Amino acid sequence: MSVAKRSKLDIDLLDSAEIKRRNPHLNIDDVLAGLWDGRDGDIDPAQLCQALAARARRAGASILRTPRLAGFCAAVDTPMGKS
Repeated sequence: MSVAKRSKLDIDLLDSAEIKRRNPHLNIDDVLAGLWDGRDGDIDPAQLCQALAARARRAGASILRTPRLAGFCAAVDTPMGKS
């Protein structure tokens, strides 16, 4: 951390409890600590799409790659009503 501070990087050292508080959706069972850079935000869009698709499949979703679009609706219709 001293190198980061000397380099004037705005980085915080977080313990696992703080990581979980900030990101409750993460599985951090084997994480002791992490670094937080509030200005960092780089992401690979292709990897993000693949990760989201993999997570959806694990949750039971089917990914349809070539279906024709029959229409578009702005609401979700469930047995409990539309939202």
